[in-house]
Amino acid sequence: MKVWLASIIVLFSLSMTGFSAAQVADVQQEIERKRQAQEELRRKIQDDKRKGERIKRQERSILLDLQQVDRRIDKLNREISDSRAGIKRSEDRIAIVRGDLGGLEAALASSQKRLGRRLRQMYKSGKTNALNYLLNAKNPADFQRRLKYVRSVATADAELIRRTREHQRALAEKKAELEVEAVALACNKRKLERSRGKQVGERRNKKALARRVKGDRLLLEKSLAEKKVRAAKLDQMITGLYKEKDRRIKIARVSSGAFGKKKGYLPWPVKGKVIHRFGRQKYAGIKAYSECAGIKIKATHGVPIRAVAAGRVLFADWYMGYGKMVVVDHGDGYGSVYTHASEIEVSKGQQVSAGGMIARVGSTESLSGEMLYFQIRHYGKPLDPWPWLEH
Repeated sequence: MKVWLASIIVLFSLSMTGFSAAQVADVQQEIERKRQAQEELRRKIQDDKRKGERIKRQERSILLDLQQVDRRIDKLNREISDSRAGIKRSEDRIAIVRGDLGGLEAALASSQKRLGRRLRQMYKSGKTNALNYLLNAKNPADFQRRLKYVRSVATADAELIRRTREHQRALAEKKAELEVEAVALACNKRKLERSRGKQVGERRNKKALARRVKGDRLLLEKSLAEKKVRAAKLDQMITGLYKEKDRRIKIARVSSGAFGKKKGYLPWPVKGKVIHRFGRQKYAGIKAYSECAGIKIKATHGVPIRAVAAGRVLFADWYMGYGKMVVVDHGDGYGSVYTHASEIEVSKGQQVSAGGMIARVGSTESLSGEMLYFQIRHYGKPLDPWPWLEH
């Protein structure tokens, strides 16, 4: 707008000072060139800004983004589980209350029926019936007997009225309790639907992140570089677990060599398809490799992950780049590692038996879907699990 306004002013000034039409046209062309140059500069600034924002996004840790998404999904999973438990509790309580209501309604109906019969009898006999009954006594002893009888009848009538009112009160309380449970049930169902909706959205975010990483060479290379860093830190962490100065729990060492004798006979930690073997893996389309420190087994979500041998749990928590992870010590420096679990079923320091469930298959911090990344280590050094497992 400013260039256009300046052009009008310049052209008007030139026309008023006696310049020829050709000279005015030359000046106009020069102004147009400058306007186009300015527009081109503006576009370049916008392009540079967008490139800067893209680079800034790429500088963010891909693994951190992945962990944040998975932690949100994990939180939503717990909310869904809590809502389902709340729904089950409410449904069970409603069934019990309805059963109680049935019994109270039957008791109230019986009491009301008896009270109705008694009131009709009293109405037919008239108000002076009890008094006439007492006055017709033949002697004082007869009077006392009749008085006792009248009192017992009055007491029975009062008790019948009390029970009827008690049944009415109890029935009203049960109906109120039923309404409260119905509200709680509806509330938990709404929470469940909201959590499911958010869960679907977060799973879409995770899939979009995986597609973005796999579809962008720079992001894929960055992801592989980050994984190498995290793998090195995992090596350091597990090695540290076997150093006395880094221990937080006392590890019972077994000097019998029991685990070493099981090479070739260890049970598989989970049933599934092996999708990656131990060693270097080449990625198509880029000049990059990743080191697989174990084997990756594709398996169904939620399937139990079992310890390959007896031992003590050294680690059971989230670990950056590996999601929910369990490390089990088997003595003589041998250990097994189980990563990307959906749920951890053991705690640090716990003794586990061979074949005991320690976790469940999941995809926490995995860009390859549901799987178990299984490793065997000796004093922190990765060993190829393949020859250790039974075939």
